[in-house]
Amino acid sequence: MKLNVKKVEQYFITNNIYRPMGDQYNINQAGAVGPNSSANNNVFNQTNYTLPDNTNYELLSSELAKLKQELIGKATLPEHYIAIGEVANAEEATKNKDGNKVVKSLLTAGKWVLDAATNIGTNVVAEIINKQIGG
Repeated sequence: MKLNVKKVEQYFITNNIYRPMGDQYNINQAGAVGPNSSANNNVFNQTNYTLPDNTNYELLSSELAKLKQELIGKATLPEHYIAIGEVANAEEATKNKDGNKVVKSLLTAGKWVLDAATNIGTNVVAEIINKQIGG
């Protein structure tokens, strides 16, 4: 005897895209997600970094480009290249005037970038990092 088995899938539509139904999660921050999940005694901290409203993003972008080129010439370790990527992220964020992302990227870039920014005279970048790390 031969059985005919047909797979049945259900879909829902969002933005004219068919998506399979089932467990789907778009989570930013959560203590527990999914069926039968639970969480207790969680504390969530979120940090928003800001730049002053009068920030000159063009000058900042120019300094970041200069800093990035300087760092490329001095990079020797894998973490240096990661830091250069963060400087590039910060530079890109200046195009959208996204101060939060600029600061977050520069903090992630770390002390090597701060030292280089101070040494080559990219004062706006150095000041941003210094203020955020409490220097």
